[in-house]
Amino acid sequence: MEGQIVKHTDTIRMKLPDLKKGLETVEFLKSQNSKEIKVDYMISNNLWAKAEVPVNDKVCLWLGADVLCEYTFEEARVVLNKNYEAALTALKNNEDDLDFLKDQITTCEVSKKILLIVDIARLHNENVKRKNIQQK
Repeated sequence: MEGQIVKHTDTIRMKLPDLKKGLETVEFLKSQNSKEIKVDYMISNNLWAKAEVPVNDKVCLWLGADVLCEYTFEEARVVLNKNYEAALTALKNNEDDLDFLKDQITTCEVSKKILLIVDIARLHNENVKRKNIQQK
């Protein structure tokens, strides 16, 4: 369970910079007054191309699962902000869950050791009783 929470937390931490970069890109596109902007984009590893991209009042966001949606700048900003805030909330919840889980693990380990000590004490007391009975 701890491994799943850590893995989920790592996944969220990897997504946060992409969400932040998406917000910055939308703000950049919104601030452009020209009809076109020149960009370099990555086609594959170590392969880049140049393009002139027309700027209009819409932007496409990759939502995952082979889904690409077109939004206005304001809608895109709202969606990206919502996703960013949800990721931060999930990160906080995961950290709280991990802290709780670690506390529970520690409690179980301490309880286990206490029960072992109690069992040893019972065995010792039983042994003392038997020796006393044998001596009489």
